[in-house]
Amino acid sequence: MAVTPFKLYQPTALLEVFAHAALKNLADGTELLSDPITSTLDPWGDLIAAISYESTAPAAGTIALAVYLLPAVDNDNFPTVGADGLPQSSLLVGTMESRAGSITALEYLVIRKIWIGSVGFKILISNVSGKGLANDDQVTMFVKLQRYQMGSGSA
Repeated sequence: MAVTPFKLYQPTALLEVFAHAALKNLADGTELLSDPITSTLDPWGDLIAAISYESTAPAAGTIALAVYLLPAVDNDNFPTVGADGLPQSSLLVGTMESRAGSITALEYLVIRKIWIGSVGFKILISNVSGKGLANDDQVTMFVKLQRYQMGSGSA
């Protein structure tokens, strides 16, 4: 009997979650909530952020961004965000730690293997760095999602 190889987590195209204009001048202690992201039945994703800081960068080891995934479990309604701008803590998927923050160059931060599931969702990021993000166009900041799909094919 012939066996069809099965590839897991084959990358799909990058999806821009937040563009430079949304991240520009994001103050410490503030949040950004994405538009709804439609499920493509890709079970996993990696999130990459390219950020720079306004006047001073945080010390290495400082948590820069907290990332939450808000699933529409019923494919219609998203979890409520509280008065503090944050959802329930169980929706935290990870934090991004500054290692070499800069006011003149991009720092690339990544969270790997986020379980996305099979429903639509929103991504919420919270700037917890103690610093504001850059307020100019010297660098182009972004947050992007790399989804992974399952499929069959040759090994």
